[in-house]
Amino acid sequence: MSTITREHVPWRYRVFAITWLGYAGFYLCRKNFAVAKNALDDTFGFTNMQLSYVWTGYLAMYALGQFVNGFLGDVKGPRFMVTLGLCTSAAMNFFCGFGETIGLFAILMGINGYAQATGWPGLVKCMGNWFIIRERGRVMGWWGTCFAVGGMIATLYATFLFSTYWEMIAHVPLSEIEDSQIQQYPEAVAQAWKIIFWGPAATLLLIALLFLILVRNRPADVGLNTLDEFDGLEDHRDEDVKAETARVLSQEEEKAEFRVALKNVFSSRTVWIYCAVYFCMKFIRYGMLSWLPKYAKDELAYDFSSAGYLSVGFELAAPLGVLFCGYVSDKLFNARRTPICSIMLACLFIACLAQAKIAYWSMGWYFLGLCAIGFTIFGPDALMSGPAAQDFGSARAAGMCAGLINGVGSIGAMLQEPLIGWATTTYKETAWSWLFYVFAGLALIATVAITFTWNDIPRLHKERQAQT
Repeated sequence: MSTITREHVPWRYRVFAITWLGYAGFYLCRKNFAVAKNALDDTFGFTNMQLSYVWTGYLAMYALGQFVNGFLGDVKGPRFMVTLGLCTSAAMNFFCGFGETIGLFAILMGINGYAQATGWPGLVKCMGNWFIIRERGRVMGWWGTCFAVGGMIATLYATFLFSTYWEMIAHVPLSEIEDSQIQQYPEAVAQAWKIIFWGPAATLLLIALLFLILVRNRPADVGLNTLDEFDGLEDHRDEDVKAETARVLSQEEEKAEFRVALKNVFSSRTVWIYCAVYFCMKFIRYGMLSWLPKYAKDELAYDFSSAGYLSVGFELAAPLGVLFCGYVSDKLFNARRTPICSIMLACLFIACLAQAKIAYWSMGWYFLGLCAIGFTIFGPDALMSGPAAQDFGSARAAGMCAGLINGVGSIGAMLQEPLIGWATTTYKETAWSWLFYVFAGLALIATVAITFTWNDIPRLHKERQAQT
């Protein structure tokens, strides 16, 4: 192992850029379904409960995929797994354009969910191979903007495609049509929704090709020295520790260290608390990602375009939150991730409580409230599933650690779908008004739980400190 050399630098920039694009691209074939919900309702008359079946299937397979693909990403390598996931996700979205029944959409989106689960653990693993602990907060802060920016672009892209295609067919803008008049344009109703799936699918295939050509799993794959991920954390390491760090491992030693790293992940109290906190956070985040356009249309009476475009407020300020948390964790808390996560989650609790009231004031207040929630949730989300997973999993098992945290969190994402779908179908008049109060309660639980890890650092880091 070694420190960063001049030869590593261009490859680090390349890996950063293409892995960022890869994960942002996944959202093109994920967030489009949230936009499609209103269109599928108008076209096929699907209820919120029926639509929730589709996305529950997606999220269930996504959760399963996090556990399985986290392990496979460590074994098979991110380049193979992520390319396979990108191509499969694009294919499933293409076939969705021919769907007409809830059952078919559920099957296709379930496969899509499993394919999408190759993304986060594989790409976090890849980034962990190219960047070391003392810089991960900042680097992964910038990199972690991928799922915020990607989600925002995906929503805008899907809304734009549908609105434009609708106008081409119906010869009248959607913004000028009342809900009661939608069925007066049967050709547009029958055809326009398909572009929400076909457009993103074509774009994602291009991203998959770029990823396959330009990314490599680790420095050794291009003839460069493997990086010492603990470099710079201790000022005075003795010669034995330096020699151990520099040692080139045999294949058997690699497997042995991988098994030790896996054991450390599954026995870590901190990792399991992160899992519980991430469960609450993904319930909130996916509840908003999945239902905001429907909430704005059903509860706030916004038209299709306004409901879609305004929902991007949730992701608009998110990159700032991700960057803020990354820099603070590195610079102020010496690569400890929990303190800033605790502070941000407490702010999330306040923001959700406020949004339960201000969403009804005006479009402007609704939009600003979404920005505040996005800023406070995306930062700790990116830190816990990115740098923290890399730190506690180490370069050996970063994929598995990211998959474990994200997988348990995805169970929360999965549960929100049928619960919100059932509540808003059964209690149409009152359920939406309670949405942000539920989110506030979960944010409070997450805040309390994560404070128990305030001073925790990775086990391998502790061992290094004991040897110096």
